[in-house]
Amino acid sequence: MFSIAATAASGEVKFTWDGGGKHPVDGGSITINAGKGAAKLVGVPVAPGKKYRLHYTACGVGDSGATAMFHNLQISTVPRVLGSFLIQDVRNKEQNAFQNFSLPPKVRYKKIDILFELKTRKGAVKISNLRLEEIKEDVRDAWQTEILHPAYRQTFYAGEKDRVLQVAVSGGATWHDSELINAQKVCVAAVKGPVSPDKGGVFTIDMNNLPQGEYELISLLTGKNGIQKTIRRRVTIAPPSPNEVIAGKNHYFYVNGQPVFPVFYFFEMVEDGLLYEASRNGVNMCIMGFNAEAHMLRELDRFHKYGIKGIIYLEQYGHIKDPNRFEEFKRDFAARVTKKVMDHPAFFGYMTSDEPFWKGWPVQRMMDYYNFVKTADPHHPVWINEAPRNEVPDLKLYAACADIFGVDIYPIPYPNGHSNLPNKLPSVVGDYTRRFTEVVDGKKPVWMCLQGNSWSDYGYPAKLQRYPTYEESRFMAFDAMTSGSHGYILYSPEHIKNWQFQQELFAVSKELQELSGLFINGKRLANAPVSDPDVRCALYEYNGNIYGILLNTSIEKRSAKITLPKNAAMQVYGGKNLTLDPANISLEPLQVIVWGNAPLPQACWKQIPENPDFEGKSTFKKLIDRRRARRFEHWKKHGITPPQEP
Repeated sequence: MFSIAATAASGEVKFTWDGGGKHPVDGGSITINAGKGAAKLVGVPVAPGKKYRLHYTACGVGDSGATAMFHNLQISTVPRVLGSFLIQDVRNKEQNAFQNFSLPPKVRYKKIDILFELKTRKGAVKISNLRLEEIKEDVRDAWQTEILHPAYRQTFYAGEKDRVLQVAVSGGATWHDSELINAQKVCVAAVKGPVSPDKGGVFTIDMNNLPQGEYELISLLTGKNGIQKTIRRRVTIAPPSPNEVIAGKNHYFYVNGQPVFPVFYFFEMVEDGLLYEASRNGVNMCIMGFNAEAHMLRELDRFHKYGIKGIIYLEQYGHIKDPNRFEEFKRDFAARVTKKVMDHPAFFGYMTSDEPFWKGWPVQRMMDYYNFVKTADPHHPVWINEAPRNEVPDLKLYAACADIFGVDIYPIPYPNGHSNLPNKLPSVVGDYTRRFTEVVDGKKPVWMCLQGNSWSDYGYPAKLQRYPTYEESRFMAFDAMTSGSHGYILYSPEHIKNWQFQQELFAVSKELQELSGLFINGKRLANAPVSDPDVRCALYEYNGNIYGILLNTSIEKRSAKITLPKNAAMQVYGGKNLTLDPANISLEPLQVIVWGNAPLPQACWKQIPENPDFEGKSTFKKLIDRRRARRFEHWKKHGITPPQEP
């Protein structure tokens, strides 16, 4: 392994910056200006067949002029190497990042140039702390043991009838033997091998007679030439809990056995009227602060009155971003998240961090926090949301640090730079859903965080950005659900400045609540064959009846022929009382049609009853109006001409 720092062209290192006179170099940093072409790292030494990781710190400077506010940094190489150099968002704050790449085994060149260029119209990005690291490969890196049962959290919960641990060995190694060690470091069970992958590579351990507690499975794997690797996996037998939140095989969660379809507002709703109005419109979860026990219990009591469940935002006070505050976090967690909080019926789980990979936080730190939280509380899940950036292999490392993994994507107005994939249209939501399903190997819940705002809600850029239309919001929700999402998350609706948009979001969340029984209890079938690739027809089966969600993923009108199962009939829901002809379907841009041949399955949770104290009071509208009044008062006080509201 080697590490080389970049500096000015002083001859002190093996490669140098070439700013071309347009990008000023200052010691070990360079400021890359928008619209000035690429700055180059010249003569970077490489070798055939090797893998590398380029580390750097990036910090934006000034206004980017972009819809999504961030500076878009593009990294590429000459000659080209293996590895996708996607655009990296850079904010006006230092963040650490890296880029992996490799060289084919038979190339003749021994040096490359690495190009850095801004794709946004304005501003600059300062690059510093640059180093190149060779990644040494070890055949043992591919060797793994995977706990097949219990799959969720590798934990046996109360009521589990058959506590038989099932473990698979993969990666080409031969499993030799395993020991199960209890918390006192005593071996309580052992299995002897060898078992090779070509003979199934699966072994079992009976844990039915073991007491509750933490166990460690230690497995010895052997490869060619006698090389070995020891892999450790944690297994838990959890005690009973009055508030047990567990992911099922369908990747939806069950609270004490009752299914929950998450319709989540990333908004800490502290007013009773807000909670009531959100709940009546299908919302059943929201974020809550990492506060003192008494504060959180009062908040959870209020949530419970309105059928809302809370997720504690553990990142709130900055513990996780600081490598020196882990011990402080553990003390704070023990003092705040007490048994009373964990047992409260309105408590759902935790969010450790929002976009930790994009922020440059080390994966080991995220794993340390995850392991601590799930040991302290084995009954409630941990969620991480990531940015729409980075590569699948790298994201997998962060997905291992959570029970729920997801991504936010806000493509309206389109096209804009928030999507890091070639697709910049609303249908990129489905692309990212499938991408993150690949990240978790289809083995964990994926929660898609969608656009509950306008980009102008974060401030007032030179060009105001519009809100999604109702058709766009509805399409993005169903695009996510039919592509593999297990939840509907809306980011930052507290900042909405437009009452009509808020009403439209409520219409979508209420419709999803009505369909929750189909999503959770219906069997997802293969999509129906469709003559037009821009049209998707997702199929579900429930009690022998066929249901479908038909989407036009294009921003143009589409016509298509759909091949349906024999017992399917396209009776349209939503009060339209229409029957569609699958041989001749015509769809408007981004149109979604929900259909079936029987009444919808019962929703997984019921709306709370009407409350005359809040019904019809439009609490969300009053919040929007209050905040608008405060903004205009501020502008008047400081002599500012009020900008046009989006």
